[in-house]
Amino acid sequence: MYHVIQRGNNREFIFIMPEHKEYLLEQLRHTVNVDGLEIFAYVIMNNHFHLAVRTNKEPLSKVMHRLNTRFSRYYNRERGRTGHVFESRYKAVPIENERYLLAVVRYIHRNPVRAGLCAGVADYKWSSDADYRGEGSGFVHTKQLLDILDDDPGRAFKKYVWPGTGSLRSTYWTSGTYCLT
Repeated sequence: MYHVIQRGNNREFIFIMPEHKEYLLEQLRHTVNVDGLEIFAYVIMNNHFHLAVRTNKEPLSKVMHRLNTRFSRYYNRERGRTGHVFESRYKAVPIENERYLLAVVRYIHRNPVRAGLCAGVADYKWSSDADYRGEGSGFVHTKQLLDILDDDPGRAFKKYVWPGTGSLRSTYWTSGTYCLT
């Protein structure tokens, strides 16, 4: 499993238009169906995206190459431009255990809140948080993470969300490690 981060070239806002985010979501769904990628979480920000994934059929390098190539061709055609869309190779941090997966998913879902794009995680349309709330895309693997929290789906969801706040517990990145707070 990996936490994947892919930034726009020069940190440009490449996902500023809703249709660009929608196209990336379509490509993620395609990648799940064709390449067997398991997605545990995603967020599409204006200048980058995060994924928590596990590869099955294809190595991550091949999956990301296909995903980035398809999006780049679409984006360049739509914008009437040529050249690089993404800043160098994606960053992939191995997720070595279930506790770390939980921290990464929370970190990914809190990204828009930390960036000031919304007040709460549930307010941001372009993340897989909605999948964990039973309202999302349908291609995100939520069961494994919720099973980590509790065998009972209702209790697992309550542990996923802070009671009474609708907000995820915060996580932060420090010295190459995610920490739960």
